[in-house]
Amino acid sequence: MLALSPTGDEVAYSDDASGQFNLMVRSVVQGRHARHLTSFSDDTVRAAAWHPNWKMLVFLADRRGDEHTQIYMVPASGGEPEGLTDNPAAEFSLPKGSPFTFDGRLMAYVGNDRSSASQDVLVRDLATDKAWRIDTGGGEAGIGYWAPNGQRLSVVRVHSGYNHHVYIAYADGSPSTRLTPDDVVSQFLLGPWFPDGSRFLVRSDASREYVGLAVMDAQSGQLEWIETPDWDVEFADLSADGRILTWIINVNSVAQLFARDLATGQDLPTPPLPAGRVWEMTLSSDGSMVAVLLTTATMECGRRRSENGRVPVAD
Repeated sequence: MLALSPTGDEVAYSDDASGQFNLMVRSVVQGRHARHLTSFSDDTVRAAAWHPNWKMLVFLADRRGDEHTQIYMVPASGGEPEGLTDNPAAEFSLPKGSPFTFDGRLMAYVGNDRSSASQDVLVRDLATDKAWRIDTGGGEAGIGYWAPNGQRLSVVRVHSGYNHHVYIAYADGSPSTRLTPDDVVSQFLLGPWFPDGSRFLVRSDASREYVGLAVMDAQSGQLEWIETPDWDVEFADLSADGRILTWIINVNSVAQLFARDLATGQDLPTPPLPAGRVWEMTLSSDGSMVAVLLTTATMECGRRRSENGRVPVAD
């Protein structure tokens, strides 16, 4: 897991140096020490995200590898984690993007606490601690990103294998709107919204052999392709102003980083990544740097080395 702070000066990640994966925060400036935000011996931190005010983080952790992940909140400066969910029989998960609306008031997440066979999309008001369900479509669900106005969410439901259906869910609980038709059997991997709220990024293999990068219209579901390489696009992210786009293509098992200024249409220079498998990529809000989590083939003391790196998009 990897998460850049809203200010872009710190990165959160999990580290198992203590023998258990715990939540860490480190400055993007090299040489500064990391700080532990958790010190679990039995719980395992699986994912984390920053609150927009950059003073708090939420994270997922399960106990003794039982995969029944619960949601916690912890101050970024350190302190005792607070459990936001507490149902050991259920599993909760966070969105691919930030779980918070841009004003930080609402938090979205997925849980199977109502039925073990059905994942619901839930929204919690952090001021009142009230939570409600906004999509109960059944089966496996994943949240993409909040729309800029904080009233809509992109949601994908897996109906079988790589058959994904894309929906727009509404924070007030109005019925969800489906964007993809029945006759399209494809993967749809959701990305950030553009600032005007009319469309959002997706990675998909619709009518293709490989996963390409496209923009989906939030009303019609129509796709506009951005990149259709003969390789899979594995990650994509967008700056907050919708101007800088970054993506990673897996070329013969070698990750290649790309960036583009969408205002000018010009590709931006990017350095080569170390040879290895990329697990996460995230772009800073202002589009000036990319954080990449990758695993190299280098072995040290019998352990595989993971590298957390920040990469300037352009000088």
